[in-house]
Amino acid sequence: STGPAPDPVKDHIVQFLTGELRVAPARVHPDRKLHELGVDSLMGRRLVRSLEEKFSVHISGKQLLDHPTIAALSALVTGMAAERSPDGALDAERMIALIEQGSIL
Repeated sequence: STGPAPDPVKDHIVQFLTGELRVAPARVHPDRKLHELGVDSLMGRRLVRSLEEKFSVHISGKQLLDHPTIAALSALVTGMAAERSPDGALDAERMIALIEQGSIL
């Protein structure tokens, strides 16, 4: 075993936060709540926009509130990205579920 598997979403979130908050990566623990780190609503929106652009997903404000830690947000984005087909499209069933959740308008 060479340690934990790479997590590109978590790594992206940590890199974003360390740059925005100007804190050492060691302070940005995956289980800390984003607001405890100093993430306000504007920075949260910038983080969401960065994740949406990098991983081709859509994250609603409610989803951000429902996933308040780095680990939880990373798992959400990883799951959303995994549901896409290789060409980035969603199948019809998943598209309907996302519309019903309010994730796609």
